[in-house]
Amino acid sequence: MPDAMRLLHNHGSLERKVEDIPGGVKTTTTTSDPALLALLRRHPRDMYSHYEAGGVVRPHDPLFAELSRVADKVSMEFRDVENGIEVLVTSQDPEVAKLIRSHAYKVSEFVKRGHAALHEGAPLPEDYHPAK
Repeated sequence: MPDAMRLLHNHGSLERKVEDIPGGVKTTTTTSDPALLALLRRHPRDMYSHYEAGGVVRPHDPLFAELSRVADKVSMEFRDVENGIEVLVTSQDPEVAKLIRSHAYKVSEFVKRGHAALHEGAPLPEDYHPAK
C-alpha cells in the first residue's frame, strides 16, 4: 500500500472527476505533479490485479470488503490521458454497480481530503442487496 499512501499524502496535486455511466462509472484522475504521473497511472491497474487475484483491500470497511467478494463481476478498462488516467468500471449486475459507484465516490473523498477521509468508514450503500 505504499503507492496508495503516497497518493494520499499528495492528494492536493490530484484532481478527480466521476461520471455515472450504465453499469458503473467513468473516472478521470489527473495530477499537476509530473513526479506522480506514473504512480497515478499504475495504482488503479495494480488494485484491479489485486482484486482479480482474490486480494482484499481495507477488509475492515464493508464497502471495500464486499467489492473484493464480488470482484469477479467487475470489469475495468484503463486509458492513459494527458496528465492522468481514465478508468471505466462496470458490472452487468446492478447491485454490483451500486458498489462500484459508492467506491468511486469514496476514492474521490480520498483525493479531496486525503488522510482525513481515510479514517472514516466506507459503509455499503443503503439500497444494496447482495446476492447470496
